Amino acid sequence: MLIDVLSLLPESWVRHLPVLVVLGPMLLSPICAAMPKWRIAWALALFGIITSSVFAFALLQDVMAHGRISYALGGWAPPHGIEFRIDALNVLVLLLVSSIALLTSIFSWPTIKAEIADGKRAMFFGAFQVCFMGLLGVAATGDAFNLFVFL
Repeated sequence: MLIDVLSLLPESWVRHLPVLVVLGPMLLSPICAAMPKWRIAWALALFGIITSSVFAFALLQDVMAHGRISYALGGWAPPHGIEFRIDALNVLVLLLVSSIALLTSIFSWPTIKAEIADGKRAMFFGAFQVCFMGLLGVAATGDAFNLFVFL
């Protein structure tokens, strides 16, 4: 039996899950890049990826229970505002991207140590979070303009 993630999250978070999936990596990217120790940056990046994965799994449960989710950012309805639209295909792509990012961040440790200079590793994890956020945004957006922005 699968864990009911929706019941574990506060109700106010459940309403904002489409944007929380993308917001975590976006906020953590400059923090990771500014870390003096790259292992702390790696731990923060891993935390952001795990959090987005949990939110994507909660979105899957919400979409399967209630159908398509349309989330208008800033209270502006489309076509004048930004909309995140999550349906069954989008949420599967969100889960795929977050699970691959999780596996990549765990198993790339030896390669990162071997190929990236010690002083640049924290910047790498900041850039990794930006790329991760962009892929999540591409999967969650509901219009072509924001698809271009996330690319």
